[in-house]
Amino acid sequence: MRSNTAPAILYALLRVAVVDPKAVVAFFPSDHYISDNRRFMRDIRTALDAAHAMPETVILLGLEAETPEVEYGWIEPTVPYRGQDRLFGVHRFWEKPNPILAQLLQLRGCLWNSFVMVGSAAALLDVFESTLPELYRSFFCLAPLFRTQAEGKAVDRLYKRLSESNFSHQMLAHVLHRLAVLKVSGVRWNDLGEPKRVMTSLEMAGIRPSWLDSAAPQLV
Repeated sequence: MRSNTAPAILYALLRVAVVDPKAVVAFFPSDHYISDNRRFMRDIRTALDAAHAMPETVILLGLEAETPEVEYGWIEPTVPYRGQDRLFGVHRFWEKPNPILAQLLQLRGCLWNSFVMVGSAAALLDVFESTLPELYRSFFCLAPLFRTQAEGKAVDRLYKRLSESNFSHQMLAHVLHRLAVLKVSGVRWNDLGEPKRVMTSLEMAGIRPSWLDSAAPQLV
């Protein structure tokens, strides 16, 4: 029942909105390394405050780029918001650029896209309704079943007929006017999606597993 990111985010948002229509939410990918959780959470607090002050805007967190990384998504910011030194508009996204473009993006002050996102549930649901209306209606029709015994089976049936839909590509990229990016610096970040990135994150944290020094097994 793998349907990519958009259905999961929409389902979570609708369940939150049923409990608290005025909720402000934050989404965190589960496979990322962050070197300083306390410092990063201060940035989350800043993003939450911005989302409360600008309830129609979705706040993304962009990391100051350490290298011209070709495997990450990038955010190209525009001018800063009035009175803000780290909060910018979003000009466009760049997904996995080639090496030359990645170098240009870093030189231009573009940011790594952490895919951490903060915003009001209402604003995010409005983005869903305007960009993926059929998907939105499919889940919205199930709302009366939320928190009942019928919910699980109804959601299972819906997922079986869903096609894949990606939250970043099919939604956020089409509503740049609704987005802002908060620049995060002083925190090291890594995506753990590949074994080599796991090893890089261990090195960032100053951890060297004992098995790295073990002799490689001999094939008989």
